[in-house]
Amino acid sequence: PATFPSSALSKMTALAAGQRKFSYSNAGVSVQPPSLTDKLPNQIATTRFTPLTWLPKSLYMQFHRIANIYFLFICIIVCLPFSPKKWQSKVFPYVAVLGWTALKDLYEDWKRRKDDQKENTRQCLWFDTDTSSFIETAWSRLKPGDFVLTRCDEAFPADLLLLLTESSHGAFISTVNLDGETNLKLRCAPKILQAIDKRTGDTAEKCGTETCVAACEAVAFLRANELQVTLAAPCADLSDMSTSIRLHAVQEPCPGSAENS
Repeated sequence: PATFPSSALSKMTALAAGQRKFSYSNAGVSVQPPSLTDKLPNQIATTRFTPLTWLPKSLYMQFHRIANIYFLFICIIVCLPFSPKKWQSKVFPYVAVLGWTALKDLYEDWKRRKDDQKENTRQCLWFDTDTSSFIETAWSRLKPGDFVLTRCDEAFPADLLLLLTESSHGAFISTVNLDGETNLKLRCAPKILQAIDKRTGDTAEKCGTETCVAACEAVAFLRANELQVTLAAPCADLSDMSTSIRLHAVQEPCPGSAENS
């Protein structure tokens, strides 16, 4: 983990509720609040059960249905001594139905687990500070404050703030998975970061399979100029993200709903 001098820590101001701040330097990145990087925040899990909770939770959900509660009382009644019917004729079919439904829930949860694993292990290009280059890593290993390089026609592994595009006019992205709209949308980097284009424009075409020279130079430029990004508290609007960007003592408010989120 990166360490920061006491003078840098003293400059960290308190944030309002829900705000997040990322401060970059050649020493590393400082994330506020630090709890954002706990465990694996970008890992998704849609499963409902574990091996220990599968049967109790499945039965609990099944008994939310009135029909199952009704037949439970029927089974209890036929087990009493005064019942004219054999208890086996009611209890066995009832237990079989509950067991079959529980197995169906287990199978569906197993398929969800496979889908989660497939999504979490998808690869993206992540900036490694040790090697100062972009390397492939799993989506689930990304954390807030990481630099990510997304190539043409690739999916975004997380919520991202656009810093640099190969074209100076921006990039067209698809948001069909979020809002269902199939038309491509133009997204541009904030104006305060246009200096990156001028600095790395000569190497913008030198993109390899695993690394990109222009992107590496852009990250080095941002770290050297102590990039600071402050994000407002999350809101229900997916297309709105209020952001403040500070680069080498120059600050610019940057509403994400404009063109850069």
